[in-house]
Amino acid sequence: TCVHVNSTILNFVSQKTGILSPPPYPVNKKLKKSEAPLNPLPPYVRVKDVEVKESMENFLEWWYSGIGAHISRELSVMIVSMLPLIEERGGLILAGPGFLNLPIAAGIFWSVLGNIIPIPFILFFIKKLLHWMADHRMGKLARWIEEKAQKNKPKIEKYGFWGLALFVGIPLPGTGAWTGSLVAALFDMDLKKASISILIGIALAAVIMTALSYGLIGSLVG
Repeated sequence: TCVHVNSTILNFVSQKTGILSPPPYPVNKKLKKSEAPLNPLPPYVRVKDVEVKESMENFLEWWYSGIGAHISRELSVMIVSMLPLIEERGGLILAGPGFLNLPIAAGIFWSVLGNIIPIPFILFFIKKLLHWMADHRMGKLARWIEEKAQKNKPKIEKYGFWGLALFVGIPLPGTGAWTGSLVAALFDMDLKKASISILIGIALAAVIMTALSYGLIGSLVG
């Protein structure tokens, strides 16, 4: 079981970052089409030849049928929403009718809470963490994180406060609270303003993803 869980996580991270090589053992297979929950993700562009939509679907299906089957629905949504790359958008999809079918209010609360929890740690401790990683044979991962922040910096700086809010709030590949907080911390933005902007972005993302997860999917499932 340990090998199976590790293989799934390593495969997902390697697809998204290119840092880890694919594991030598097989990863969890996708659910059959008839068993797979509906997913509202639009057909996003490819990242390193792997579709973001497919990666998200695979991870949520794996979580839903694995770890999510052994913990409460609320805790499951909160944990998924805390994860980088998945974040609130994945949490709300997991909470929706296609997966856990939580009530809307509960789905929003637990996904927003989960997405907020990592923000203070990123804003205040990410620089120290990157220095520690660089000194402990994880320099490649540290450089990837810094390059990701550098790549997204112009998109945020161009429009300032509202640019950061929109960057966090519009659910597109590479955006979200994790990356927004990362940029704000590494490039010494005003942390108080950045925090408010990120919270506004999380609220915007909650509106958009609730409409998709509960509106679109709810109408299809219901």
